[in-house]
Amino acid sequence: MEESNFLQRRIDLANLLPETAIVVASANEVTRSNDTEFPFHQNTHLKYLTGFREMGSLLVITQKKDEGVKSHFFVRPKDEFSEMWQGKRLGVEATKDIFKFDYVYDISRMGELLSKLLLGHKNVACDWSEQTELTNRLLKTMTSLSGQRKSKDYKPANLINLARAIGKLRLTKDANELNFMRHAAHATSQGHQAAMAFSEPGKTEDQVQSYMEYIFKKNGSEDTAYTSIVAGGKNALTLHYVENNAPLNKQELLLIDAGSQFKGYASDVTRTFPIDGKFTSVQKEVYEIVLAAQKVAISMTKPGQTIPAIHKEVEKVLARGLLDAGLLTSKKEMSRESLEDILLNKKDETIHALKTYYPHGTSHWIGLDVHDMSPYLDDDLNDIELAPGMVITVEPGLYFNKPHEQVQYKLPLQGIGIRIEDDILVTEKGPENLTASIPKSINEVEEACKKDPKDFL
Repeated sequence: MEESNFLQRRIDLANLLPETAIVVASANEVTRSNDTEFPFHQNTHLKYLTGFREMGSLLVITQKKDEGVKSHFFVRPKDEFSEMWQGKRLGVEATKDIFKFDYVYDISRMGELLSKLLLGHKNVACDWSEQTELTNRLLKTMTSLSGQRKSKDYKPANLINLARAIGKLRLTKDANELNFMRHAAHATSQGHQAAMAFSEPGKTEDQVQSYMEYIFKKNGSEDTAYTSIVAGGKNALTLHYVENNAPLNKQELLLIDAGSQFKGYASDVTRTFPIDGKFTSVQKEVYEIVLAAQKVAISMTKPGQTIPAIHKEVEKVLARGLLDAGLLTSKKEMSRESLEDILLNKKDETIHALKTYYPHGTSHWIGLDVHDMSPYLDDDLNDIELAPGMVITVEPGLYFNKPHEQVQYKLPLQGIGIRIEDDILVTEKGPENLTASIPKSINEVEEACKKDPKDFL
């Protein structure tokens, strides 16, 4: 991506926060055990504004009347010994040459320069929800500056949470971002199809996970976007199941929620399929209800629509599908209308029986984070309306674990968990399913399960 794209993002962010010094730190290395670390993952705000991928860095965007918007960047210096152990660093000079920041400094100078950079602004903005260490340092610097009462420069008196402003910018993806997301979606598609072909009774969840993630990498993925969920049978009833170590059994379903990552951009897909390649009749009934709900939700993913409105419609389709199929019962004799009222919370807000079987939302933003850090409400606390360039997931599901006290399910449903999820781009012409190539209909899924897993190697 051209540096001009990152520069424009920094300017756009400054325009959203006038008279404000904006400060973003890189992520820190996280210890896994003793002297070993988890793989480093850059803070996504810093990546969005700079493209810089090293730790130990800091961005300060200043905006003063006599200077305009300027980017000040702090990095670790070149260090032959450290680089021998931990990998190459760009250092000050190369960073300035490549990224075209206005100023680049050795990170050791941050204490010396930070107060000078903040002086002359009325506000300071940082992501205080994520970067508490930086927040504390900025507060101390602001406190120190407030003591300069005779100085005619503005001293920042307000600390603003950066997350909302930058989240607004991140809502709409540009052409480069969408290209990266399509690349991630392609790798994810290949991995999910390989998993369908590879799975069979007697194998284990972790074997399927390893094969799928290898196919991700083979198709250009740089990493998984999140910890893969590979849940056989009743394990699918745990929404964030990540043990992934159980055997796969006949006549059970395998729910896989997994996505690859490319250039930092995530994909997020769920497919549920029969481990032995053929849905049972009751599995098929539930699957078709979930699929119908997803189709309705995807059709609604267009400009002017909202995520809560999509979710409400999904709830209606799921509830009515379960009732139409005769899969729900009640302890008392109750009319169809009364059952639907209780399922959909029409009369008593304390009762929402469908939540027992569909406990999560239908959609979330996706981008540099798999749950992208953009707001769901506008400045007037109204639901944000979808617009071209936004990308959301659509992921209805049904899970039959503990029956609701008033609206229960028939026993053959016990232990079944089904979720179907795709990544949907909002366009002027309607929804574009970035992950549409992954089999989803009953026939497509059963055919995919018959394929030779070697075809994906």
